Amino acid sequence: MPFSRKRSRAPWARWIFFTVAALFIVLAVCGGALEFQLWVPSNNIRLETERQLQGIRGILLGCVFVLFVSREFYGRKKGAGHEPDLRNDS
Repeated sequence: MPFSRKRSRAPWARWIFFTVAALFIVLAVCGGALEFQLWVPSNNIRLETERQLQGIRGILLGCVFVLFVSREFYGRKKGAGHEPDLRNDS
């Protein structure tokens, strides 16, 4: 189970998960308000808003890609042994 409490992540990865979640909420609220016409801006403002939302989607894609590449998306199992010691004691 990748998101269980038995797994740990680096502090920077937890911060990115929080940022991604917050940006997804912003996208959902803004996109829903525009789609269901709860907010009807002028054409210029609507185009600029769509451009900003596209930028946020790009940031989200980049953040999730970084988590996958760094293997922090699934995290590490807690108590499953120690990380290898990379220091050279000789």
